[in-house]
Amino acid sequence: MEYDPQDIPFLLGPLLDDPQCAVYRPRYLANPIRIWRVRRIFELGVVILNWAVRWIYGVRLTDEATCYKLFSTEALRSMQLECQRFEFCPEVTAKANLIQIKIHEFPASYYSRTNDQGKKLRARNEWEAIVALWKYRHWSPRFAPTFNGRLVRYSGESPAIEGS
Repeated sequence: MEYDPQDIPFLLGPLLDDPQCAVYRPRYLANPIRIWRVRRIFELGVVILNWAVRWIYGVRLTDEATCYKLFSTEALRSMQLECQRFEFCPEVTAKANLIQIKIHEFPASYYSRTNDQGKKLRARNEWEAIVALWKYRHWSPRFAPTFNGRLVRYSGESPAIEGS
């Protein structure tokens, strides 16, 4: 109910151009949240998560917890995902950053809901997301994924691509 399904096709373009990237459709890119105008607890949670991503991974995102995320199947498989609930967002964001998948952000249409309308997020989910971001900060894949047939070798912080 919060996102416009007509936005989904816009996710595909950048991924088709660069299968080694990810596409996020942040809720607040067109109208960013400014800490001095945070009106709702949900917006404050978004600000805190974005700060956590920037502090832990050095990446500036507009909306880490956006519902609209698109990755190639190959990229998702290489992440060996463990999540069961709301921690999906921080886990894929953390692991994408660790294997240096470039995240592109494009604005999405967003119509916020209230708890009475079915909003399910609680403060506990915020804490779980921060714990997940922290938990995966030293994650490394058990095997090296390939992107477009090129083996990605993990050595320290920067993956070297064989054949380049």
